Amino acid sequence: MTGSNRASHRISRRAFLIGGASAAAALGAYTLAGWIAEETYQPPSIDSAAPFDLSRRGAPTQPIAILVDPNSADSFGLYLGEVLRSEGLNAFQIENLTLIDTGYLTDFPIVLLPPAQLSPAQAVGLAGYVAQGGALMAMQPDAAIAPIFGIRPAEGTTSAGYLVARDGDRTPLQIHAEAAHYAPDGAAVIAELYHDRSTATGFPAITLFERERGRAVMFAYDLARNIALMRQGNPAAANQDRDGAEGNRANDLFVNWLDLDNIHIPQADRQARLFVKLIENVLRDRLPLPRLWYFPGAAHSLIVLTGDAHAAPASFIEDTLQTAESFGGRATVYYSPPADDGALNQLRRLVARLPLFGWLAPDRDGRPTSEVVKDWRERGHEFGVHPYVEDGVDEGYVRFLRAFHRDGYAPASPTVRTHRILWSGWVETARVQAKRGFRMNVDYYHIGPAFRAADGSWPAGHFIGSGLPMKFVDERGQIIDVYQQPTQLADEHWLATTYRGWAGLDGEQAAQVARELIDRCLDGAYAAVTVQHHMDFEPTDQPDYQHAKRWLTGILDYARERGLPIWTTEHWLAFTDVRHDAALTGLHWDSTSATLSFMFEAPGAAVEPLSILIPATFDGRRLVDIRVDDQAVVGRIDRAHGQEYAWVTAAAESHRFLVNYEVVS
Repeated sequence: MTGSNRASHRISRRAFLIGGASAAAALGAYTLAGWIAEETYQPPSIDSAAPFDLSRRGAPTQPIAILVDPNSADSFGLYLGEVLRSEGLNAFQIENLTLIDTGYLTDFPIVLLPPAQLSPAQAVGLAGYVAQGGALMAMQPDAAIAPIFGIRPAEGTTSAGYLVARDGDRTPLQIHAEAAHYAPDGAAVIAELYHDRSTATGFPAITLFERERGRAVMFAYDLARNIALMRQGNPAAANQDRDGAEGNRANDLFVNWLDLDNIHIPQADRQARLFVKLIENVLRDRLPLPRLWYFPGAAHSLIVLTGDAHAAPASFIEDTLQTAESFGGRATVYYSPPADDGALNQLRRLVARLPLFGWLAPDRDGRPTSEVVKDWRERGHEFGVHPYVEDGVDEGYVRFLRAFHRDGYAPASPTVRTHRILWSGWVETARVQAKRGFRMNVDYYHIGPAFRAADGSWPAGHFIGSGLPMKFVDERGQIIDVYQQPTQLADEHWLATTYRGWAGLDGEQAAQVARELIDRCLDGAYAAVTVQHHMDFEPTDQPDYQHAKRWLTGILDYARERGLPIWTTEHWLAFTDVRHDAALTGLHWDSTSATLSFMFEAPGAAVEPLSILIPATFDGRRLVDIRVDDQAVVGRIDRAHGQEYAWVTAAAESHRFLVNYEVVS
């Protein structure tokens, strides 16, 4: 080898070493940059506070108009629309009260009026609408239009009262909104106003007045506000620990607020259904109203299966997921990765990012890996975050979303349960959840001494007056884009285990409580029953694991026996979203041909078909034929809300319905 060749060889070795060092430096910089990005990840912030646009008047396209006063600082008129959506009556439009006139209103078969101070012109316009045959339903009507309703304003108001229906079920239902006093002056009393469960005030809670062609219904209280107060609790109790259990939780809002004798009754839903029944009554010979069913297909209730896991090993979680699968269900895992993972775990994550050498990183005490989480999701389960918020709600959500991203679990699912179900303000936690991209929470949680009856028993039921989801509403009546879904069955309330046990039941006793609740739901108190089964215990734990497993399998076995789907919260949210945004448009009743036509429109991701309920009889006629997109279909006849409907399922897209009736002989 010549000298020149040897020199060239020496240069190549030097170049190799320099290149290797450069590559190592680049690799280190890449690894360090990725590690820094993980540790400083900032979750996105969403602005969902845009107010509803009431600046212009639209064309009348729906049979129901809700008149909202844009000048009112706290009108719950928008929430009245959410009440209708919750009952599947997605056939309304929101209108600006200040822009309407009699001529415009005549295109609506029925008008809904939240509490409002009316101008003389508005009062005249509404009187003219009813005189021409319109149907008007008003909450706490202005004295100027009292004659329309066949009532006279009277002195005084009733707070914290009850209503008792004149017909049917006379169970007293709570009214948290202040009720005005009116004296009937020709109106029929539909429901009476009570001071307490047994003492009548002598004034009506709801009236109906029919004169000539017009019909008018009066609520002495603001129904929408009352449903919000019933579902979301007492605003005056915000940020107060009232139940004696450590921490400010959502259930603290219900201490001395919920009449425990009524916990088995979905009081908010009962009042919403009475409201819809009155709408159907005043349109009884003018327009049959189809509505959307609450659940997929023919299901009359549903199980939402969830479990919190606090840095639990993957094997503990897998045990619960396999149990759910054995009953044909899927489960939601709300997982709390360590938010501040310590220096050793930071080093582990740094090593894990090294190409070719990441396998050297030590195990994380059996906690789920990103690959394991991916497998769970592919099997249909949900994996969401369970944030700690002791140092602030948004601060806690940011820390735990960062940890979720750091450990490879991102994106977090769009549903959430806060650790220890801590709650801020009346709806402040919901605002933060909306800001951070969450769409449904299960934080309203049946737990603790707030739910112990005077006789020492622990009744189960619907402490928010409902087992169904609705969006939150804030103090000013603005809608928050997060659904409230209560958790009715939590292991730490019902089971006598090491870290739980308010009711002190064993697994079989607690499962029997759940069976009885399911039976009541299927008997008309329709609900999505949310189950909380912690995933923090392994099979060797005694008696915790055995009690919890017996309780869980007892619930799931009975749900399967009674035909209840077993879903994740995310699955329930997807269905709820499509149902919420679906519309029943172009409703037209031809009395000559006895034909109802309408469009069903449900944009959104593909989910289970929705069920449309069509009245089986209307104005002395019985349904005989249904055509969907010009194809004859057979609707299953079944009862709901005390009457018969033809149930027709339709996929989430656009469909044209044509329904024919004939005179009943």
